[in-house]
Amino acid sequence: MAEKYFCFFENIRTAIKKLPRDQQLAFREAIENYVFDGVEPSDPVFAALLQILKPSLDKKGRGGQAGNKNAQKSANNSNKTNKNESKRIETNKNESNESGHETLNTKHQTLNTKGVPPTPKTNIFSPPTLDEVLAYAKQQTELAGVGGFPCAPYVAEQFWAHYQSQGWRKSNDAETPVRDWRAALRMWARGAGPGRNAAPPPLVNNDDLPV
Repeated sequence: MAEKYFCFFENIRTAIKKLPRDQQLAFREAIENYVFDGVEPSDPVFAALLQILKPSLDKKGRGGQAGNKNAQKSANNSNKTNKNESKRIETNKNESNESGHETLNTKHQTLNTKGVPPTPKTNIFSPPTLDEVLAYAKQQTELAGVGGFPCAPYVAEQFWAHYQSQGWRKSNDAETPVRDWRAALRMWARGAGPGRNAAPPPLVNNDDLPV
């Protein structure tokens, strides 16, 4: 059992000294009876003084019967606070474990994806310039018979002008873009291309023009 005690504050000492000498000891005993036994004094003067001193007597640090009730109440509140704090810590711990579990799962999924080749990206078509088409046509003409195909410059120019005006989309399907202009040029040079002229356009001779 805890030893009973109370804090003897300065205001208590001052209140005792206000009394006549012969009543000081009696008031001390009245204070002790209240603190340790919970008995209030019957003397009206002592009762009035005790009423003033009760806030100091009931402060923490005081033991005794009257103080034990407050101490027990304080202890109960402390226990509730500790329980709530423990519950909060446990909740945070569980949340942390769940978060850590999700992190491990994410890492596991990341590890599982290693070694898997990435999905190839779709090549974005870039329209060729006229110079590129002419250079390719010249190269294939030089390789005609050994894998290339003959393609005169005017044919390459017709091909480029046609598809340039179409926004490099197929003639038979305006929604479908041309994906391989080199293959399209090969078909065009063979006479299978849409809008393909069978003969080059007539050339104008400046010497034949009227003066």
